[in-house]
Amino acid sequence: MATSLQVEVTCDVCTRSGADVPAAAAAVRVALRSRSVAVDLCPEHAEALERALEPVLAAGEARARRPAVSSAFPRLTDGEDREQIRAWALAEGLPVARSGTISAAVLASWRRAHEPVAAEGLSLPAARPAPEARPAP
Repeated sequence: MATSLQVEVTCDVCTRSGADVPAAAAAVRVALRSRSVAVDLCPEHAEALERALEPVLAAGEARARRPAVSSAFPRLTDGEDREQIRAWALAEGLPVARSGTISAAVLASWRRAHEPVAAEGLSLPAARPAPEARPAP
């Protein structure tokens, strides 16, 4: 049995929907001062908003978007254990807190020290899965 899901977008201003409001062009984010909203707009209202904002956008200064996550506090990837990285950093004499976020510098050093290195023409063996822990008898 096949299942079909259809999404119908409705313009938040005039309440038109269906083919009049293409989903790909409908979602618009608007931010002013401390307020940010997301609205779905039909093509006519999207054009009206662009026309109204054009003088402001032309007079304003373009700024690069900030990354969603600060590079000063990178996320760990799969297989990276926070406590293992802390223990390694302490053993290497690097400054690391007992808890909280691990600095980008420490994480970068750990990743460089633990990246696989292969000689030219040689391939690295595939990583073996960790043995499963067995309960004590």
